[in-house]
Amino acid sequence: MEMGNSLLCYLDASKVCTSIGDLDGVNLRDPDDEQLGSLKGVLIEAAARRVRYFVVEAAGLLRTHCYLVPADDPVTVQADCRTLRVDSNATDLIRSGEFKIDSVRPYSDDDMMAAIFPRPAAA
Repeated sequence: MEMGNSLLCYLDASKVCTSIGDLDGVNLRDPDDEQLGSLKGVLIEAAARRVRYFVVEAAGLLRTHCYLVPADDPVTVQADCRTLRVDSNATDLIRSGEFKIDSVRPYSDDDMMAAIFPRPAAA
């Protein structure tokens, strides 16, 4: 899946700090407790201060693939086993298409500044 939205930027899961620690390697599971993959990163809309997608890395036959899971879907965090339980399943991931991380720009200092000091709305 290619992302043409320049408002979105990629932030590696190792740089996302939460109450369960950083999100690097956190497991993603579907409602039936099937393993979807591990969290690779997030796509952020910095100015809105919102995570829009989780980037999931799943093992394939010969290599790993990345897919997007909408962050607006309900998510349950299980801190004891570093797991996020999402409403998506493997079929949903495959249907969404493979995501290439280099199709979006990395999160930058400018993005951080936009989140801290949002531009005033036009009058």
